[in-house]
Amino acid sequence: MVHGDFAPAADKAHLLYYQPAQHGTLLEACEFDLPLAGAALLGHDAGILLEEQSLRALLAILADPRKRDRLVLHMTRFAGTESEIATRLLDQFELGLQMKKIPAA
Repeated sequence: MVHGDFAPAADKAHLLYYQPAQHGTLLEACEFDLPLAGAALLGHDAGILLEEQSLRALLAILADPRKRDRLVLHMTRFAGTESEIATRLLDQFELGLQMKKIPAA
């Protein structure tokens, strides 16, 4: 059991290395790319923190191609990220959000 300041990091390590994703661990699913795995973890944590209604609204935004393209555009414009990388980060964030099972509407 991990105590103190390292407990949150150990929980995240468990998700990265041991929690099975669709195709192995989360880190394997991200092809061992730490920024992509970080985006997926951020989505996972956001999915836990968000109320069900907010989570559904966010997933609906991400499912809308026009709104998703605008998010990517803003990521490239304001964060200086290349479009392909921004798209991959957003994909992984969405994957993390979807790790939380929400009841059907």
